[in-house]
Amino acid sequence: KTLTIITVTALPLTVVTNAHHIVVSLANRKDLTLVCTGGTYENQSRSYTGAMAEDASKRFVIRSAFLGVDALDPERGAMDINHGHGVLKERLIERVDRVIVLADSTKLGARSAYRFADVKDIDVIVTDAAAPPEMVAKLEAQGVKVIVAGGRLSVGRGKKGAV
Repeated sequence: KTLTIITVTALPLTVVTNAHHIVVSLANRKDLTLVCTGGTYENQSRSYTGAMAEDASKRFVIRSAFLGVDALDPERGAMDINHGHGVLKERLIERVDRVIVLADSTKLGARSAYRFADVKDIDVIVTDAAAPPEMVAKLEAQGVKVIVAGGRLSVGRGKKGAV
């Protein structure tokens, strides 16, 4: 998995994350406030889950949640292989203003162990240019804005306004 950081210097930015490798990657950035949720550390995913992570995430007003997925199916929704991550994402979705799912084309149409959101709960999906047009069309038909990195932008506006 890769992470691309886009610097927006005109806006105050607070990053709240349960991912240890994100904390390490952003630790020296002076243009943002960085918060780690803490919780039970999972070595395989290099992230924190559990009650402490959930409790920490409740304390913040989060405008936009950027969530990775292991699978995204137009009928079954967003899924994660790790139920601890899925539960944390499920609880987070209930409290955020906008849900942005990051899913490369290999995740579209796939299925995984734990479903944490319906497609109707997602405002924006960011994917890559290899995304099958028919899959993009199915997601857009449900009112989701689909952004194809380096490519086309859908006409869907998401559930909670434009991004």
